[in-house]
Amino acid sequence: LVLPALVTAQLGVLVASNLPAQMLLLAFAALLLVNIYLVGIRKKLAQQEPSQMGKGRLNPTTARLLTGGIAGFMAGLLGIGGGVIMVPLQMVLLGESIKKAIQTSLGVVVITAIASTLGHTIQGNVVWIAGIILGFGGLISAQLSTRTLPKLPDRIVSLLFRSLLMILALQTLWQAFQQ
Repeated sequence: LVLPALVTAQLGVLVASNLPAQMLLLAFAALLLVNIYLVGIRKKLAQQEPSQMGKGRLNPTTARLLTGGIAGFMAGLLGIGGGVIMVPLQMVLLGESIKKAIQTSLGVVVITAIASTLGHTIQGNVVWIAGIILGFGGLISAQLSTRTLPKLPDRIVSLLFRSLLMILALQTLWQAFQQ
């Protein structure tokens, strides 16, 4: 998963550097909308036995190359970690349980994020001060949410998450059409 992600992350950086801002905004909005749908798919997949998913569709090596490659490209292109792509692909193509997919993707995402950051740094696309400030905000929020999340019903979490994705998608589309 890691090697194809490293290579395709740089390809995503290169493509992002040559696309107009409007195209990147539209691609990001599309990703947000797709993820609203994927939340439902993930829930259905999580209820299945791993043996029911992904067996016999692709050989494991091809599935891993494809999963890592797509996640790396999306990380480089849109500045995402890649986990939103990797987890469902690992479940569908590799037949992994959701827990195993999440655990594996976390390790790959760290490496992919570093590779994407290096590529974007070389292209001059990283705003360090804002990134560091947002990173610290995320660090604090992650600590709070890991304590709060287990206390909330899954239905509420899913509704809140999908609502947030929809609001962000609409705002991103609005930005794209203002260009």
